[in-house]
Amino acid sequence: MVIGNPPFLGGKRLRYELGDGYVDNLFAAYAGRVPQEADLVAYRVAKAWAAVASGKARRIGLVTTNSIRGGANRWVLAPHA
Repeated sequence: MVIGNPPFLGGKRLRYELGDGYVDNLFAAYAGRVPQEADLVAYRVAKAWAAVASGKARRIGLVTTNSIRGGANRWVLAPHA
């Protein structure tokens, strides 16, 4: 089971707050699964879904912001909703 409160950081502030190296690695690791414009929380949601899909977890419970429902973030939820 995955339970958590992923950190919120808007997609436009990722590079400023985390640095180019971290963000480049994040984008590479999630290429094709999370749009680069998505908020940081979307990457945690994608990671949790991957844990369920691989059998490493059976359930997930995440507290997120309302922003997960819109924009580039919604792309992460669409296949599961």
